[in-house]
Amino acid sequence: MSTMMLGAGIYIFYDHNTAHCAGNTNSSKSAANVSSSSGSNDKNNDKDNNNDAVQAFLKQYGPHLGQLGFGGCLGFCSGMAFKKLGREVAVIIGLGFATLQSLSYLGYIDIDYNKLKNDAIKSLDQDGDNDFDYMDLLHIWKRVKAVLLYNLPSSGGFTTGFMLGTYYA
Repeated sequence: MSTMMLGAGIYIFYDHNTAHCAGNTNSSKSAANVSSSSGSNDKNNDKDNNNDAVQAFLKQYGPHLGQLGFGGCLGFCSGMAFKKLGREVAVIIGLGFATLQSLSYLGYIDIDYNKLKNDAIKSLDQDGDNDFDYMDLLHIWKRVKAVLLYNLPSSGGFTTGFMLGTYYA
């Protein structure tokens, strides 16, 4: 079910059949008509112009945004937060590794990388097969998803929103 919703969400936001410009989409107006009417009344031009990117987006995708709903919005925000947090954790791990490697190079410490690797795999292994693979990631995702969806009244578009949030962060 989640995979189907993810596919629907990606199809909605990645419709490659049409190309849209931020400019005026009405090709029947000539450049002379546009320039002659542009100085007359600014309030009418703002109301009649379709140059607003948000308005164009809402006209095209508005009917589909309701399908994402509350859960999709929360999923999008959660996905963005997880990606940002993941980047920060990666920086901390990278700096820690560079520091330890520098200390090892200078002879201050000795690092047993085989023990470090085995301990990391043991802590990340979720299914008890003594390796860290995609099945372990699936177990972790199921647990994280269960926590994030707990008592959420509208969770239908959460996974799609989460994936879009990680993509756009």
